[in-house]
Amino acid sequence: MNLPNKWYVFAGELLHMKTPHIKDTLYIFDILVHENTYMIGQTFKDRWSKMSDTFQTTGEKDHSLIVSDKVWIAKIYDLGFENLYNQLTDVSDEGIVLKNPKALLEPCMRQQANNHWQVKCRKGHKNYGF
Repeated sequence: MNLPNKWYVFAGELLHMKTPHIKDTLYIFDILVHENTYMIGQTFKDRWSKMSDTFQTTGEKDHSLIVSDKVWIAKIYDLGFENLYNQLTDVSDEGIVLKNPKALLEPCMRQQANNHWQVKCRKGHKNYGF
């Protein structure tokens, strides 16, 4: 991914089991450490900007910026919940995660440390539950 020789920590998930056409793909949605700096106290919006600037993207696919065939970055939207939720029609669209763009990153010392400023909203589907 041609990153400088510095320390980075990203939050993401491996897309593999949910659909037959997306396998072994890393989906990155946040950055916790950027160029040796722990992002404590930085807003989600500022962290996402640093994260998206860190990678050279080659295009867009659905709700992602493409870094490579197997590395995607979550895009952010300001469309309103209902409008965005109703656009989710592909089998690979599990739902959306609403995040407060002004939320400050807290130390990641426990599992619930940063979950108070985000909410997962899933679409019902036979391959995953709520």
